[in-house]
Amino acid sequence: MICPKCGKPIRESMSVCPHCGVKIASYASGKKGRINDKTSIVEGIDLDDELVDEYKGRNLNNYKKKTNANANLKKPQSKTNKKIKKNMDSENKKKNSKKTTFTVILVAIAAVLLSVTGTYLYRENEMKSKYQKYIKEGRNYYSQEDYSNARTRFIEAARNAVTSEQQLEVYSLLYNIDVMTAADYKEKIEFLEKLIELDNTEVQYYKDLYVLYQNHDMESKIDVLKASAPPSVRTELDKYVGTIPVATPDSGTYNTKITLELVADDDVKIYYTKDGSDVTESDTKIEYDGPIKLKKEGSYTIRTCSIDKHGVSSKEQIYTYTISFIHVDEPEISIESGSYREMKKIEATAEKGCTIYYTTDGSTPTKNSKKYKKPIEFERGNNLYRFVAINENGIPSEVVDRVYDYTPKYDCTYDTAVKNVKAKYGDLDEYNEYEDGKVANFTFNEVAEIDKEDYYIITYSLEDGSESQKYAVSCSDGSCHKVSGSDGSYHFK
Repeated sequence: MICPKCGKPIRESMSVCPHCGVKIASYASGKKGRINDKTSIVEGIDLDDELVDEYKGRNLNNYKKKTNANANLKKPQSKTNKKIKKNMDSENKKKNSKKTTFTVILVAIAAVLLSVTGTYLYRENEMKSKYQKYIKEGRNYYSQEDYSNARTRFIEAARNAVTSEQQLEVYSLLYNIDVMTAADYKEKIEFLEKLIELDNTEVQYYKDLYVLYQNHDMESKIDVLKASAPPSVRTELDKYVGTIPVATPDSGTYNTKITLELVADDDVKIYYTKDGSDVTESDTKIEYDGPIKLKKEGSYTIRTCSIDKHGVSSKEQIYTYTISFIHVDEPEISIESGSYREMKKIEATAEKGCTIYYTTDGSTPTKNSKKYKKPIEFERGNNLYRFVAINENGIPSEVVDRVYDYTPKYDCTYDTAVKNVKAKYGDLDEYNEYEDGKVANFTFNEVAEIDKEDYYIITYSLEDGSESQKYAVSCSDGSCHKVSGSDGSYHFK
């Protein structure tokens, strides 16, 4: 229903208008009533909750269709109804105003976006043009080995690089210049990290960064670098050593001589010193071309580094070694040096785990010499025997020397042997001369073994050289036999 004072809609159940505060008599729906017997309800309109709801936003035309059942009846509108219409018109105007404002905002946003897009495209084209200009100029300087000007142009190109391909190209060129000019390592690290961010499949980027981390005390970053790499690259890095030479065996104390090897990856030359001097500054450093042998007891300090093709040195690495050999006792020899007439057998013994070697030609015995396996019989004459014991680790003892002068004692003496040969030529006088004046000579050659027996080898010859014959006379029974041969090898005729 409508408040008779202010004309605003109120609910039927209300006794006081919430808008103006006037008291309102109860009103039955569909019937006329009075308010304080003075003010009448608007004629022809049943103003209940439906009117209020329609006023709040529902379709007013639906309401008009329901309330104006008799279209032909014309009733004058009250001031209250005019006010309602005025309010509704005001609401519609507000809605239309909001729609217009929203449309204007959308158009403005579209205009701004179009302007930004245009500006961006213009800026992008401008950067591409500058990039091509600077990269071309930089490459010209680069080809002329004018790295200073090339670097300046490449930096400008990097500032205007739009695509990842352009960034990869220019940062690769900048890094190459830094390598050739031995630039600050921090900048090289920065370029390599950028290159890996752009292309994480290039193994060489990882290896170069690995070396920089290694040579500048940043080893903790190497594990992070490996972990971030793709599996195929990580496999390569796990096998990679870097440019700091790695020694095998490592520093330590050893009880045997050492064969030391130095290894580094990539195309580098390895240098070292053995006197403890700084290899990066020493004028006496040695270029490594094969294993280093540390043979003698004592302490050694090996300082080593590598130098790449650009003359850049790796970090110096220091290895220390102490060699203290295990002492090996000399072998014990059963017979002392001396002169002997009777055959003896030489026995040699050594501590457990050792092997005995010996020589008879005067050379120093080694593990390549004759191995002692059983007692050795004397050889005739004056002979030098040299013995050494070598343990399982190849450590030798001191060499033991023995000298034996062995002349066997025979039942038949040499003089008897000569007489037995002369007896073959009975017409000789005491001066070994024949009746016809020819003179015979009897020459001792040696004592030789024939068929496991010892014989004096004596040569009979005429002084004029017309006749010569060799005889073997038994050292035990003096029997005399013609023989042929020489130098310890004889045969009976």
